[in-house]
Amino acid sequence: MEEYVARGEVKDSQGRVVSQIMKEEEEIVRQIETEAARPLVTDEKRVEIIVLITHNDRDIVIDCIKGILLTKYPFKITIYDNSDNSRNTSRAWNKFIRESTCGYVMLIDSDAFPQNERWLLSMVEILEKYPDAAVVGPVAGEPSVTTIQSMGYKEKAPEIETDGHISGYCMLFRKSIFDQVGYFDEDFVFYGQESDWIEKILEQRKYRVLITRQAWVKHGLAGKPSVSADRAVAEGTFNKRADSEYSQALWIQKKAQRMEAKKEQPKP
Repeated sequence: MEEYVARGEVKDSQGRVVSQIMKEEEEIVRQIETEAARPLVTDEKRVEIIVLITHNDRDIVIDCIKGILLTKYPFKITIYDNSDNSRNTSRAWNKFIRESTCGYVMLIDSDAFPQNERWLLSMVEILEKYPDAAVVGPVAGEPSVTTIQSMGYKEKAPEIETDGHISGYCMLFRKSIFDQVGYFDEDFVFYGQESDWIEKILEQRKYRVLITRQAWVKHGLAGKPSVSADRAVAEGTFNKRADSEYSQALWIQKKAQRMEAKKEQPKP
């Protein structure tokens, strides 16, 4: 960390007082310890929250965790620095989903920031209400994700069924769904894995994809999503355009392969 002394205060390269950052981190640790000390519920009802840090996001992951801690719903949390994993998001997601002992699994980016106390509970309630719901997402309240998720937060709004377009920045699943339909395809690298997975389950015509306006989770900073990717691009360590084009071509290829395999299946 780059440091310099000015007026007796040690600051980092972004001009923030290091002592204040340390206090904030200590407070987060205390809150997590308090959460861990609560009376245990069965893991069947608990949510495993998996936070991926994809590119030197220590400064913003603190705000992500602060938002997570707004919830009163029981959870476990795994924070993993995926910066050195060739940015293979699918591989990291699959690893922690398989290892989880919880009945529910949430995948959330380090640049996602929950805004209201009921954000997690309202998403769990959707999965409990609809046995055929494969995944549920929040709204961002700003034009930074899919069009439908740009809707504003509304405390008592009903759930909304989507046509499958949902952003991977914050998603909640039953863990059991992965045993039924499979895990994320690890041929995808940074983009496209959630779109491929959702397309795969919708093709089975047994599952639904829902969002709830009762969960408000902002995405990105200053209205700009993909903060991690943009930082990596600026530093020359990630080619965002190339990965986007690769994932789009791979998504089309995977879909075509599934359609061809379906044609070859014997008719009942």
